Amino acid sequence: MEKQASVSRVMMPNQINPNGNIYGGEIMKMMDAAAYAASRKS
Repeated sequence: MEKQASVSRVMMPNQINPNGNIYGGEIMKMMDAAAYAASRKS
């Protein structure tokens, strides 16, 4: 049986640079949260 986890976030202005791109650290935090959610579903 295949399991799937999804994490979504709204990016706030303090999480983006002047070009409108999300900071790398914010992406890493989201990846960490998704990995934690996926591991908890096992």
